[in-house]
Amino acid sequence: MYNNLITNFKLSILLTAGGENKLLLWNVGTGEALIEIAGHPDQIWSVAFNYDGSRFVTTCKDKQIRVLDSHTGSVLVSGIGHEGVKPQRAIFTKDGRIVTTGFSKRSERIYALRDSNTLEPLLQEELDTSNGVLFPLYDEDSGLCYLVGKGDCAIRYYEINDDAPFMHYINTHTTSEPQRGFGFMPKRGVNSNENEINRIYKITTKGVIDVLQFFVPRKSDLWQSDLYPDTRSMVPALTAEQFAEGKNAPPNLMPVNPEAASIKPKVQVAKKANILAQMPVQESSPQQNNHPPPQQRQIPPQQQPMAHKDTGIVRQTREPSPPPNPTHPKQQVQLKSREPPAGGGALTAGQKRAAAELDRIKREQQMHLVDNSGGTSTTTPSTTSVTPSISRRGSNSSSAAVNSEELEKIKSVLRQHERRIRLLEDMLADANM
Repeated sequence: MYNNLITNFKLSILLTAGGENKLLLWNVGTGEALIEIAGHPDQIWSVAFNYDGSRFVTTCKDKQIRVLDSHTGSVLVSGIGHEGVKPQRAIFTKDGRIVTTGFSKRSERIYALRDSNTLEPLLQEELDTSNGVLFPLYDEDSGLCYLVGKGDCAIRYYEINDDAPFMHYINTHTTSEPQRGFGFMPKRGVNSNENEINRIYKITTKGVIDVLQFFVPRKSDLWQSDLYPDTRSMVPALTAEQFAEGKNAPPNLMPVNPEAASIKPKVQVAKKANILAQMPVQESSPQQNNHPPPQQRQIPPQQQPMAHKDTGIVRQTREPSPPPNPTHPKQQVQLKSREPPAGGGALTAGQKRAAAELDRIKREQQMHLVDNSGGTSTTTPSTTSVTPSISRRGSNSSSAAVNSEELEKIKSVLRQHERRIRLLEDMLADANM
């Protein structure tokens, strides 16, 4: 089992764990073993460094998780891991926490997020029941953690942050072939032009290497600076000799796409042609300039109020308001049309009754007018009429007082019918609108 110490922060440093239950830290340039670490009672399952390489974490067959110092090899913290007898693995996150995977007593696969100072789980959840060992792959730039099971067809990925429960499930990527092996592409090798954030190489049971790419959907084609913070560069922060002296340093960083990161986005402003600038300038004559524009006409000063010298009463006169213009009404009223509806549609039952009543009233009114003028009406009165009529067959000896009283009654009845006629006409007009 080998775990290569990446040269981002150390140069030519290699950490190995073998079947002798020993850990060796090598200077690859000279072939010299800098540190030999013993003390694991059983087989070592995994080894992983933290962000700056000052510590590394190991898992062992004795179910213990140990955090050791990279310079001295001394055990800083140790604690019990998962309870299952099958292999378990552990890695450091960028902020110093530890992600572990393993099994329970009932062979249920478990993942946990632990505090590196106490190794107590901050989060622990059961995943499923399977025999495949879970391998955690961590992207320290985006905080994504991929759980890849050996022999599985699915890859689950999570986001690790400071918000409880600290490890948030995102999605599951399913393939048709089970994986026998896998590798993680560094961030320097992803295609930032297509918003690719991670790439996993998977070895299938048929000996074929599948390339699994993970993208973030974005509509814009511009450089997405929030997806690609500065990542580990190829320039080491320390040499092997400096590391052997006990020095620590964070890794040197570089932009994922230096060309795109150096170009500042241009703000495009839509410019429209000024029509007024294309029009010729019109010179005005001196006579026209003598007349001030309407906006600049001088307003005559108002007469200031003056107080009487004896009484002290202030008298103020108001200018008379201009007379109203008869051609401009104060309020415009839109009258309703009394014409029959367009198209010649049939009247409703209510409209027919109103029209018949209006015709009857008009006939009675004409009959009364003829009788009152001294003539004889040729119109046959309606049998349903309740309006009194004046007959010329009466006696000529009637007094003038009786005739005057009858005339007043007839006028009163006519006024009532006129009001009713106007009401019916309004009803018909409203129905025809």
